Amino acid sequence: YGVHFKYVHFEHFKEVSDALTSKTKALFIEPISNPLMIEIDLEPYYVLAKQRGLLTIIDNTFLTPDLSTPLKEGADIVLHSATKYIGGHNDVLAGVVTVKDPDLVNQLSLLHNMIGATLSPFDSYLLQRGLKTLHLRVARSQENAQRLAKR
Repeated sequence: YGVHFKYVHFEHFKEVSDALTSKTKALFIEPISNPLMIEIDLEPYYVLAKQRGLLTIIDNTFLTPDLSTPLKEGADIVLHSATKYIGGHNDVLAGVVTVKDPDLVNQLSLLHNMIGATLSPFDSYLLQRGLKTLHLRVARSQENAQRLAKR
């Protein structure tokens, strides 16, 4: 598809800024990286992306919609591996793409429809079930992590 990418360390703003070219279309950022768990402040990248006319694509899998809402903060596209926290029961394989711009919704909907990447009704039910307990599971995970850290 002619897509090219470059890995850069988002904890170094200047490195990211210097890596941008006239062909750059988007920044793909994990606010908490996998597997090193490096935390990134997204605000400077939202500003940079707006200045350069770039999309910001945020992989919000680790933070979940319970802890972080990047669309409200300035992201254009937010991704979740719904297989992990959103599903929560290790019984569904899915991903979620969310956007707020109506034009972008239309573009992505067209592509989505063409490739046929849709969940079955039962898988959709499983994700809905997982969402109902997401806030409880995230809170308990945080409590358990805090107890371990204190030890």
